[in-house]
Amino acid sequence: MFKRLINFFQDYDIRWKLKKISQKTGINFYPKQFRFSFFSRIHTSFIFNLIFFLKIIQKKRNLYKFIKSNSTYKTSCINFLISPQSSGSNFLRQCINSYFEITNNLGNGIPFHDKLNDKWITSAPAIVYSDMWRSINFERNIAFEKLDNNLKEEFLSKRVIFSRYPAMHCDLYNLNNDNINPLILIREPKSCIISRYIYLIKYNRYYSKFFDKKKNINTKIISDEIKRLDTFYTYWINDLRQRKRFFVLDYDELIKNPNESIFKTLEFVGFKVMQYYEHDEDLIAVGQIIK
Repeated sequence: MFKRLINFFQDYDIRWKLKKISQKTGINFYPKQFRFSFFSRIHTSFIFNLIFFLKIIQKKRNLYKFIKSNSTYKTSCINFLISPQSSGSNFLRQCINSYFEITNNLGNGIPFHDKLNDKWITSAPAIVYSDMWRSINFERNIAFEKLDNNLKEEFLSKRVIFSRYPAMHCDLYNLNNDNINPLILIREPKSCIISRYIYLIKYNRYYSKFFDKKKNINTKIISDEIKRLDTFYTYWINDLRQRKRFFVLDYDELIKNPNESIFKTLEFVGFKVMQYYEHDEDLIAVGQIIK
């Protein structure tokens, strides 16, 4: 009897537990059909919340362990990709994600586009965020808890933490530590500001009230973006003077010579770089991504 009770709690989810109890007691704890009328909706809402929170608790546990592992993993070198907004980091991040996915046989390295949310998604991204707010992501698409121990070690040792510090918080890591390995992606300031201006005019309601109809321009956006870029470059120019190892990559160089730039990036973050044969039919690794 005791074993049966243990099996009952271990082997059945809440749905089947309630159904079993309903059969034994004759009371429909789990209804045959959910209804949303005035009286029935209380029961429906109760069951919904019960199922929802039981499911979300497991996600919460996995996500917390994932964030903790990323933040506390002991290594002599923590890779960082740091850039101001509208600097072209999305392209570089997707290349790093694809390379990690291919080299660890976790997918074909080709991201797919989520049209509804306008996002590029890869099966096993090696890019993680530097702050708690963005790290708590229910759409995280690498099931870290399902990886074997070797792959977990590979992921944690090769992952690249993405940050826009000091424009955004970096509250999961200490950037002053000696083991921080920063790759700074820069872009010509005028191009950054133009890109941000177009984006903010279209999507940010806050700036709409500052638009000067007579001059047909929003000087508030330009002023704010200049200040952000000045803060970013001033901080990192001073910081890099004290570091022995860092890599500064220009966006224009990345676009002009993508193969060379990406190989340099991969070597800098410690990835084993495969050969690239431009005329080979079976392009491998980064070759597949770039082609």
